[in-house]
Amino acid sequence: MKQPYSAKIKQWLQQQGGPLLRRFTILEHPGKRYFRYWQEGGGCDRNLTEGKAWDAAIESICMNPVRRGLVTRRELWRWSRARFSLDRTRPLDEAFPRLQLLPTSKWE
Repeated sequence: MKQPYSAKIKQWLQQQGGPLLRRFTILEHPGKRYFRYWQEGGGCDRNLTEGKAWDAAIESICMNPVRRGLVTRRELWRWSRARFSLDRTRPLDEAFPRLQLLPTSKWE
């Protein structure tokens, strides 16, 4: 997922112009610049190809605040999707950031 999205984001930024393309371009070696959209480092990248793997990854993310001792149950974390999964009629928290979609025609 990361490589194709990075390429599309780079292409979109090149078309738009502006300062973000320069901000995401780093000096990797003397004289060699590299576009880096994702954070550097190995992390725990893996392809999620099955529903069970996807569910396990989401559950793991939802449990992070519990593991860190920030809350006792995952649904108590203000930013957790678990709060809204349990009660889909619950209104969204006004403090949640609203995502702005990029134009789809530029991504196809």
